[in-house]
Amino acid sequence: MNADGRVKGLAFHSVLRAMAQMRGDDFVRRVRAAIPGEGGDAVRDGVVVANGWYPTAWYRAFYGTAVEQSGEPDFARECGRVSVQYDVTIVHKLLFRVLSPETLTRQGAKLFKMYFDPAELDIVPKESKLFHLRFHGCVGFDRNLWMDQWGGTEELVRYCGGAGSRLRLLTGGQDDDTAMELECRY
Repeated sequence: MNADGRVKGLAFHSVLRAMAQMRGDDFVRRVRAAIPGEGGDAVRDGVVVANGWYPTAWYRAFYGTAVEQSGEPDFARECGRVSVQYDVTIVHKLLFRVLSPETLTRQGAKLFKMYFDPAELDIVPKESKLFHLRFHGCVGFDRNLWMDQWGGTEELVRYCGGAGSRLRLLTGGQDDDTAMELECRY
């Protein structure tokens, strides 16, 4: 395992699609051209495959470049939301309507480990329509990667009837934090 952690290639692909929808193909070309280092070369050369594992540092550089190019500090949060829209099929959306946000995010905890290594997501029920999401062991994360998770979580909760839900940051979620805890009220 890479000491910096690893991320699944599908995450790169989902975010590239989201950026294209949000800002257009020219924006995506500028981002791809500006990503520094070995990760930038891999993205430009098309060698990042959906089922491969790549250093979290590459994903951090990728997102850092996108946020810089956008000029919006919360661009990663919106990318997280739009990425989930691409990754979730119409059939899933219909199924999600019968699930509570808490049930859906509990299943999301299993999926989270399929995208990031090492990483964990625990769902902690607090009271009716209130639970906490504890992301931990997320080696190499920075604020942009945390905002991506926040936005994706918001979108998943919305799919299962939590349109008026509110997520609130309790701890972590900043540069070099390996953990973040969010409160979800729906």
